[in-house]
Amino acid sequence: MQPPARVRLSHLRLHVAEDAPVWPAVHIVGTVAATDPDVGDSLLYYITAGNGGGAFNINSSHDGGQIHVWGALDYETSSSYTLTVEARDGKTGGTSPATVEISVTENDRKHLRALYYDHSRHV
Repeated sequence: MQPPARVRLSHLRLHVAEDAPVWPAVHIVGTVAATDPDVGDSLLYYITAGNGGGAFNINSSHDGGQIHVWGALDYETSSSYTLTVEARDGKTGGTSPATVEISVTENDRKHLRALYYDHSRHV
């Protein structure tokens, strides 16, 4: 039996704008890739922790696990996420985790509109 899949990037840092498109639009934030010493094994990717509110989803593809925005992001509610992502080959011991830190960047235009709206109501 071969050792488990090995995630090439054990720690990944990504950034995404709080106004990034959500599902069904596809906005790929980044990709986690793993290798498996068993030729021909297919790897599946899962987010196993840190995905508060279901903000992100991961799709398995031949290039790895593509992380994309699944739900609306709000910088004021959560400016960062620390996801645990696993690559699995379906065999006993064939699981390997990776940490993915995602920083949400603030959309200043959204806040300027809110300030303008609030100010215009009190003039």
